[in-house]
Amino acid sequence: MFLSPPAEFSRGETPKEESEMSCDHIHKLPPEILNDPESFRIYLTEYTLLGMQLALEKARREAGFTEQELAQKLHWKVSKVKRYERDVGTHITLRSYVRWLAACGVVPPQGDPASIQQIHDTCCQESPPPPVLAETRGDS
Repeated sequence: MFLSPPAEFSRGETPKEESEMSCDHIHKLPPEILNDPESFRIYLTEYTLLGMQLALEKARREAGFTEQELAQKLHWKVSKVKRYERDVGTHITLRSYVRWLAACGVVPPQGDPASIQQIHDTCCQESPPPPVLAETRGDS
């Protein structure tokens, strides 16, 4: 079963922060994904891969490079740059990913990875009840 990443990852739009795992989209997932650990793992995998792919294009654009210019800088064919930016199924090595970002003047994220269970537990907790407002009296 293929799970589509959230709409915020559609072409032409940039996610808030590639490194930021927001719970907003997770709350919108159907229960059959949220309640099945394997489906949830697959969803997060696809979400992360697409976010990383979009980070490549974003880094290139923000550095002001055309696909041709970046390809020359990395000593690659232009078709390789295009493929990495457009084809979700393309396998890019970790070394190539880091080289691409470095060529664009970007340092790849190096934060501590969160476990899938930790993300699920954090994002799927029940919302706390709304605060109870104290009644005010009209005693003046």
